[in-house]
Amino acid sequence: MHRASHPSTPAAPRRAALAACAVLLGASAQAQTTTWQYTAIADSSAEFASFSVPAINDLGQVAFVATFDDPGEGQTLYRYDGPGILIPVADTSGVIKAFLGDPDLNAGGVVSFAATLDDDTVSVFAGSGGALATIANTAVDGLTSLDPKPFISDTGAVVVVRGVRASDGARVILKGTGAAGPQVLLDSTGGYDPLDVAGINATGVVAFEAESGGGTLRGVYRTTDGIAVTPIAEAPVGGVADVQALDINNNGTVAFFSRDGAGTEALSVFTAGPAVVFADTTGPFSSFGPASVAESGATAFRGVFDLGLNAIFAGGTGLYEKATAVNDNLLGLAITGLDTGPQAVTNAGSFVFRASRANGTSGIYVAVPRAGGGGGGGGGSALDGLSLAALLLAATATRRRFRP
Repeated sequence: MHRASHPSTPAAPRRAALAACAVLLGASAQAQTTTWQYTAIADSSAEFASFSVPAINDLGQVAFVATFDDPGEGQTLYRYDGPGILIPVADTSGVIKAFLGDPDLNAGGVVSFAATLDDDTVSVFAGSGGALATIANTAVDGLTSLDPKPFISDTGAVVVVRGVRASDGARVILKGTGAAGPQVLLDSTGGYDPLDVAGINATGVVAFEAESGGGTLRGVYRTTDGIAVTPIAEAPVGGVADVQALDINNNGTVAFFSRDGAGTEALSVFTAGPAVVFADTTGPFSSFGPASVAESGATAFRGVFDLGLNAIFAGGTGLYEKATAVNDNLLGLAITGLDTGPQAVTNAGSFVFRASRANGTSGIYVAVPRAGGGGGGGGGSALDGLSLAALLLAATATRRRFRP
């Protein structure tokens, strides 16, 4: 999902930035600027050492795995329920040896996650602070592996995860609630060879990546029953072109990454009609990371500029702006690294992210929009013009300042 930035002469980026500013500042009456309020959910200044990528729901609950400084304390999966309230969902004091990947979180506060057990099998669980429901286990359910990122629906707490079946090596998408063994939604003995799962929404629609056409195509698809499958985007296997599923929301909207044959990368959304691009590398962006799109059209995604800016952009798929970036001030200290995940944004536009800061600590933070902003859905030309002009100038100045 990454594209290397291209070298250029010192004057070229500056000329490009100034030209962009001249155009964009002329349209600054349409610019939107949001004031973001940041809250630290947890950080490594005390007993914690590191964290998984977090997930957030519309209640403002946040799920994350924390690893303790003391190896004897192991790891705990927490759900943040408000200031000072961390609910332990699971930990490594019992049968769980280690957590795998990142947790998911539904609208009711139920968390899904994968873990290696003391017997070296892998299980997928769901829970909210009491007894855990076992969705699948590699030994019990005849699997050689389970992916480390299960997803859980807002309705019915149905969990989906990709695995590999032991009996024939087929790749499968499993779904279940823990009330009985998992069901096979789709497997590679049919027309689709599942490569990844991007999520399940409240009505049971699953977004996934797969090879199809006898292995000639790689695509992003949507299905409820594994029989009726909707193609969203496809690319030939073996070339430059690529597609990757990123997220699905309760409207059925799928966010996905694509790269065409010329190497242009894009983030797009698809609901019922043609896919709509909301960010691409024909402008200032050079690469993208994870993207999350809520039912309201609110979005949060990682993006890197050709000029070096590394940021989370937030707002809507119709209009967004840089929210926070490496070298920005975060609660009194400069950010040295940041990332986010596929369940990063709420319908109100708040987003959750993991960041490291200049004092060597890392943590989980929530950004809440407090003024201006908005954006809404719809896709199209999206980056707020005034923000882009300022960002291009800042990135150019930063590159000149630090160029050896």
